[in-house]
Amino acid sequence: MRQTVRVIIRGETFETVQHAAETFGVAKSTVYCALSRGNPDSIGLRRGTRPKESHKSGRGREFTIAGVTFPSIAAASEALGFRRRYLADALVKGRTETRQRIAFAALRYTARQEMAAMRAASGKEQVA
Repeated sequence: MRQTVRVIIRGETFETVQHAAETFGVAKSTVYCALSRGNPDSIGLRRGTRPKESHKSGRGREFTIAGVTFPSIAAASEALGFRRRYLADALVKGRTETRQRIAFAALRYTARQEMAAMRAASGKEQVA
């Protein structure tokens, strides 16, 4: 017969690993891993945790900067003219100059997108 594992996280008791995982928005494997490390109180506290659905898709999370949403941080980095890992690395380090450079690139990207939309609109008006 299968044995139910009770989990205690930060003083709260959960009857099953599944219930604990759903409560904290993590995968069951995350709960089992924290239990095996002897640190169940760390569940759901780490920076950068992703919703469970993100793991299934195999793609990054959406990332929004200056009102523009990209499918992932890597896609944003490339669209803004940086190397693929630039934004991810910059967000971790958090230097003021780097953040200013990213903000400027985002504004430049937005301006280019608006100009392209205006050119497309004016081209359609001339044809019609």
